[in-house]
Amino acid sequence: MHNMAYKTIGISEKAYEILSRRKRKKESFSSVIIRMDRELSKKKNILDFAGIWSKETAEDMLGIIESERERMEEESKERIKSWRA
Repeated sequence: MHNMAYKTIGISEKAYEILSRRKRKKESFSSVIIRMDRELSKKKNILDFAGIWSKETAEDMLGIIESERERMEEESKERIKSWRA
């Protein structure tokens, strides 16, 4: 059996609720935190996806993003005008 060192930490009610929801039967809170850390460390960095689209797909997506930005900018301008009216 391991001699385990214990530390007391303070966490917010919200953090406690999150840990409680993620806690499995017979799992300690320490185990929950360690499991969540392992799961998070498996997440991909966004840069891992760089270059997976073809040039054509990337250009199409860029066009969509630009047109959506323009649309949203115009929509924002219209809302501001209506608020000032």
